[in-house]
Amino acid sequence: MEPQPDRVHRGKGVLIVFEGISGSGKSEGIGRLRSELKARGFAASVVEWNSRGFLRELAERLKSRNWLGPAAYSLLQWFGFFLDYAFVIVPRLRRNEIVIADRYVYTGCTRDIVNGAGRISGWLWLRLARAPDLLFFFDQPPFVCWERIQRRGKALFYPNRSIRRNSESRNPELVYLTKLREEYGELLKRPGTVKRTRTVIVTDAQTQVASCVEAYLLEKWGKAAVYRYGPENRTRGG
Repeated sequence: MEPQPDRVHRGKGVLIVFEGISGSGKSEGIGRLRSELKARGFAASVVEWNSRGFLRELAERLKSRNWLGPAAYSLLQWFGFFLDYAFVIVPRLRRNEIVIADRYVYTGCTRDIVNGAGRISGWLWLRLARAPDLLFFFDQPPFVCWERIQRRGKALFYPNRSIRRNSESRNPELVYLTKLREEYGELLKRPGTVKRTRTVIVTDAQTQVASCVEAYLLEKWGKAAVYRYGPENRTRGG
């Protein structure tokens, strides 16, 4: 559970990223963290991956016409990330706020690779985007995640048609989730990822993510800066 490496990001604000394959428990983890931080006097804003309505509508139209291939899917997701990063995430960090990202560049990278869109876009964004202060990777077995998705009744979309055609399994969705998890594992082990951010692997729903975050805030901002203000001011570092 201990984050590695033991470095503190010197940039303004605190960027906390939640990653993991669909159904791994990220949303529940974010909800618990936000509630616990609020109870402890901190405020944090949540930015969801590709949540802009017009992009989702465009994606649905392309999908209905069978035009949403790997390249188009990649272009849409990175354009959506650029809008969120440039106009939401960066301004809030510059105001020294706490930002929780429900998926970040790591999602785009792994999806591009598994969908067959290549690595160039992800490679560029990994170097251009600010590294998270803390990266929580929710690691659950793909079959467990697939069962959760089925219970929700929400379709799992992926533009890699070769997985459907060539999969030896009768469950191509599970194959897709398994490949994503494998790519996450490779990405999080890369020296560039390890050196730039603290990564916490979450395998237990009871893991005290909020305690880890508060310990990091104390380390980055200092006890006096964190606790000298009232709850309404605790999004700032001093």
